[in-house]
Parts: sequence; structure tokens; C-alpha cells
Amino acid sequence: MSSSWGYFIEGVAYREHIKKYATQEDISTCTSFATLMHTNTRFHKGYATTGVAMAINARHGFVLPNGVSDLQKGERYVIRLYRRRHALMPFRKNCNIDYIALSALFNLPPPAMLPYVLSYDIMCQWLRWLLQRMASLPHHLQIELPVGEVRYAIPKYHLNGHKEEGHNQYSLNFMRGVEWTDSEEVKRGWSRMDGTAASTREMGPGSREETLEDHFGFNNQEKYINMGMTEAEIRLQLAKEEEEATSGSTTLHEVTPVSMILTLVDLEEQQRKFRKKYPSTASDAPPPPADGRGDREACHAASPDQHDAKCPGRLHALRHAETGRATTPAHRRALRVALATVVLSAPPHVSEIEQLDVPERQPLFLPHELEEDNLESCVAGLADMESRLRDGQLSDSLNKLRVHLHICSCLVRFKDRHVRHQRPNTRACIKIKQNEIKIVTLKKKYRAAWRAKLALVGHGAWERSWKELLDSDVTTMRGDDEVVGVGTSEGKHTLS
Repeated sequence: MSSSWGYFIEGVAYREHIKKYATQEDISTCTSFATLMHTNTRFHKGYATTGVAMAINARHGFVLPNGVSDLQKGERYVIRLYRRRHALMPFRKNCNIDYIALSALFNLPPPAMLPYVLSYDIMCQWLRWLLQRMASLPHHLQIELPVGEVRYAIPKYHLNGHKEEGHNQYSLNFMRGVEWTDSEEVKRGWSRMDGTAASTREMGPGSREETLEDHFGFNNQEKYINMGMTEAEIRLQLAKEEEEATSGSTTLHEVTPVSMILTLVDLEEQQRKFRKKYPSTASDAPPPPADGRGDREACHAASPDQHDAKCPGRLHALRHAETGRATTPAHRRALRVALATVVLSAPPHVSEIEQLDVPERQPLFLPHELEEDNLESCVAGLADMESRLRDGQLSDSLNKLRVHLHICSCLVRFKDRHVRHQRPNTRACIKIKQNEIKIVTLKKKYRAAWRAKLALVGHGAWERSWKELLDSDVTTMRGDDEVVGVGTSEGKHTLS
């Protein structure tokens, strides 16, 4: 692979740039880190390269394009003097890291479109005179870093090694929007690649670069695969596959297999939400209004013209498939076929309760609900389509469930610390209750997808990634069995 086409930056211009500062020495005004201590010592003598610097995505650990290059004397700071108001001022020039970091930023959207949080072990040193240093770099690396759109941080485990004075501005604990990111992912990445050091130590520059390129590419690919596809990505993939399969040919049926599966899965989600909002059991149902008729009865008894007011946003597709209120013509055709199968092919295991004449209880007869004999008579590939879609649902619902559990912890902690008096307490309790409803909904969605996946493919290796979700698994980081109080968060951990 040609230089600058992958993860390594363009080598010729980079080496010409650092030659200008080959004999300069470094200083530190904050603390003594290994990145600076080993710069001017004997450790670099006799070596063409003393290490590699790498720019990564701090949240997921992906190596960035044009974000890797060699270090000749560590992560160097070199001293220059420049005139400012007729006085000589120290001008620290981090020739290696400046070039590498700005090369990685050059390939990203501008900060005005996508705000950045840049982190570095010695950010307090690197940030000093950064804009002045950029003036000596190639023109394409003189990137605009607007104030407010770019924030600067020190990784959490490295912050304790700095002076306390003036360093709160670099703490990720006080930055909005970074969540629990500790920005130490680069260390985890190097720990996985340390094995390449022995094999690349005596290689020539070309072979060494190609070998490291392969390892970085494998690292990114493995991370991407392990993340799994989202439900939206799987829906788009199924639609594209169907379009390619049917291009240039005439379909035999108005309803395509993909539109049928997607519509029925959407209806399943609407049924689940409707049953949550309008529970049918006496213990869960709210007390009926003065006229003796609850929301559920009012919704079912409503005429088509009144249905939008009685049941806003709920089960429109099921209630009005024949009146043309479904989202698209393909969905309307799929709904008619789906509702017809209730009468034509009801399997024996469906209970009488599920066959009640109410939309939220009507069985949808997705592939995982059909007997094997009935499934064989269906269009080939239906079960595989649903299985792939269930993978996306499992991934999405589990990720969102974790997010809302974190939100639950934050809401409860905020209420305990800051909320007083009746009205603010009521509002805080409402927010917590709304979040709990979302947690329950996501929990049910995950369990429904897990049961469907199990019915489709049976027990297997997929259960290592998607385990059965128990009630004891759905808990916050603090846990129900721990003493209530302010525990040690990710932002307060220290290395042993």
C-alpha cells in the first residue's frame, strides 16, 4: 500500500519536517512523564525509530486514517525562541505529535460540523502555543480549531500525575457530553499490539510499515464486526438485497417478503407498546373514568374518524389496514395478507386469548410463530430474514437499555443531592418514572427478540453474545444490594 493511503502518514514530508528540529531538546513545566523523560536520554541512540504514535477514536478505539507515524526521539518537545513584543519567549514545538494529530484531524469533518474533544497524556504542555506552531506546518495541516467547538482533555488515569493547579479544565469528569469515556483506549490498543514489536524490530521500513498497517486494519475490522449491525442497518441491507434480486424481473406478488417481515415486526412493536399503555389485567389497569369506560374500551369502540383522537399513534396500521391508513401501499398490501392468515392458517398452539377480536392481541404469525410444516410452505428465506432482523433488535435494545440504566442512576443521584420541596420532587419523580417505563419497554423488546431468535435457530453459539435477560440483570451500576451512597465512579478510579 502506498504511503498515506492507509493509517501511516506520508513519510517524505513528515521526515523533512522533523529534520528541522533534530538537535533541539525538550522541557516540561508540569511534570515528568516517560514521554518527555526518555526524549533526551541514551534510549534513542542507535535507533532509526524509537516508537510509534497513534491517533484513535477515544470512544471505540478505531485507529484513524493518516493517524500513525514513527517517533525518532520520543514524543518530542523542542525549544525555540520567538519575539513577542520585543521579548524572547519560549516556543515549545512538538514536531512529531503536532504533525500526526493534525494529519488525523485533516481527514475528519471540520469542528464546526462535528465538535471535537481532543485528549493527550500531556495536553497541558501540548496545547501551549499550538496555534503558533501550526504556522510552520504544511498548509493543509493548518486546521482551524474554533474556540468552543474543540475541547481539550487529559485521560483520566493520567490526570493524577499532573499538578493540581489549573488542571480541572482538562478533566473529563467535568466535560458535558463525554459520558463515561476515560480516553485510555490508546493504551488498550497498544496492549493488544505489543506482540508485533519483536517481529518488526529488525524489519526494513517498508516491511515494518506494511505489517503494522495489516494489524491496524485487522484491529478496526474486528471491532466493527463485534459491534454488530443495528436494526436500521439490517433493514436497509434487506431492502437493498431485495432490490438487487428483483431488478429486471417482474414480481409475482404485490407483497414482497422483506416488506412483509418488516411490517409485521413493526406491528409487533406497536402491539407491545399498546399493551403497556393500556394494560388489560385488573391489577395493572388504572381506575376507569366516571363514564365507566376506560381508555382501552374507548379506543376499540371508536369509529374510524374518532380513532386518531382516541388512540393517538397506536395501532393505526392494524385498525385501519383496509381503510388505507397504513404508511405505504406496500405496507397496506402486507397488512391485508397478514390479517388474512389469522383465519386461514392459525396454528394449534395459539391460545384463545391471543385470538381475541382486539388488534393488540391478534397473532401476526411471523416465521418464528409458525409450525415447521407451515413454514416450509412459505417463501424461502423468510426465517433467515427474521433471524437477521432479530439480531439487530437484540443489539439495539441492549445498547439502549444500558443507556437508560445509566440515565436512571444519574436521575436518582441528582434528585438525592439537589432536589428539595414538593413541586421539584414531583417533577423529578415523574422523570424517573418515564425513564423506568422506557427500561421496561426495552427489556420486553429484548426478551421478545431473544425468544424469537431461539425459536428460529435453536440453541447455539449465538447465545454467547445474546444471553437470556433476567430481572436480576437489569440493574444500575450501583446495584440494589449495595449501600446507597456516592460510590467510586469511573472518573475517580486510580491505578493500583
